[in-house]
Amino acid sequence: NKENVPECLQEASLIQIKFLEETVSKDEPKMNWHQPNATFPQYPDVEAFLKGPSEQMVFGRNIFCSIHEARNWASNHANDKGCYMTLTPSGKARNAVVTIVKTNEGFEKQIPAYKACVKEYKSLLKFCSQTSKCHPEEKGS
Repeated sequence: NKENVPECLQEASLIQIKFLEETVSKDEPKMNWHQPNATFPQYPDVEAFLKGPSEQMVFGRNIFCSIHEARNWASNHANDKGCYMTLTPSGKARNAVVTIVKTNEGFEKQIPAYKACVKEYKSLLKFCSQTSKCHPEEKGS
């Protein structure tokens, strides 16, 4: 019943619809290697790589003194927050490096989030179409 819906609920719905419109107005995310939430402040070149478009990077040339150091570095950074990657140490002595390969795990988390926004947006539009004072224009259907 249109008259039984509290005005504050209608207003909150309109606010949420406007908030969701920015996401819904865009197409479903397309696969890319960018990891915008990656943070690696102690190694700015690694952070720039993670945020950029490349899939793979070799890190540590002339940094590690041994494969042991490279393995320790890889182990210490394998689960860094916001970073979706595999770390593979190789080489020996001063030639030890870590190959960083991005995984698509972070991207795959974007799809359900996008779909949830679309679903919520459509539900709110339907709700608002059934109330008397809540009439947004539908976008991104």
